[in-house]
Amino acid sequence: MDAYGFFFILLILFCCLIFYFLLCSRFIEPLNYGLIYNRLTKKISNKIYENGIYMLNPFDIFLIYPANLVTIEFSDKINSPLNTRTAEGLSLTLSVSFQYKLIKDKIPKLYNLANVNFNSVFERISRDVILKVGGMFNANDYWKNRNKIAEKMQHELNKELNKAYATCENLQFLNIELPESFENSIVVTQVEVQKINMRKFEQAAELIRQNISVLISEAEQKIKITNSTGIAEAYKIRKNAESQIVNNTIKVEREVVNKIKNDLKMDNKEVLQYLYLNRVDQQKNKKLIVGFGENNNNLILNVNDNK
Repeated sequence: MDAYGFFFILLILFCCLIFYFLLCSRFIEPLNYGLIYNRLTKKISNKIYENGIYMLNPFDIFLIYPANLVTIEFSDKINSPLNTRTAEGLSLTLSVSFQYKLIKDKIPKLYNLANVNFNSVFERISRDVILKVGGMFNANDYWKNRNKIAEKMQHELNKELNKAYATCENLQFLNIELPESFENSIVVTQVEVQKINMRKFEQAAELIRQNISVLISEAEQKIKITNSTGIAEAYKIRKNAESQIVNNTIKVEREVVNKIKNDLKMDNKEVLQYLYLNRVDQQKNKKLIVGFGENNNNLILNVNDNK
């Protein structure tokens, strides 16, 4: 065999490998599970595959199931809203959406139950549950306890979906329609309730303002008492200081008089005469008159400048 023949055989083998790879490779996209299905035997495997590339035999394929949350909606856009009646018989139209998730380990059982048409099965189950639970409540509950109704609806729907190997993760009310006359009466009632609440708030605000006024009056009274007490204490301190000054002055003067008396050896009469003359000497515009008065005593008299 020459080189050209050998090269030709290698090329054929390479093409066969590429063809086999393309024929047997299977791909699962992200956020999906895969279940192997044999097209000859019409049987499935019990192993669940996650996203990736796999090599299978030419007769095997992957049945794809979602691994993420899937939304089912009943509204004007999808599947149409659900019509029922409240517990008291009023017409009720519900627009609802919810999110379900498949239980991974139960996907083979889900295939046996619904093949790959599980979404339509879930729609039928959810429609029945929503209509049943929706008719258990009064019209007022859809105004006052909407969250409670949604929780009850999700709980019941989750129980039924578990029987079909899925879980209900979330549920939302998109729109709730009741008879117009009832809605109008509810609006009027809510307006009156708001007015009552507003009056309560106004009364509470007025009470707070009155309490603030009382606190301000008490604070001002305390300030006046404090100021009065401070003024009285200041007056007392000032008078005590003045009294102490007078006492100190008298004490000093007494000590000075005693010192003069002792130093000059004078009796009380002479000391008084000395102090008198000393005080007169301190007066302004004084004149000395000699030989005037009894016993020819010298006198010092005050003489004003204008005399």
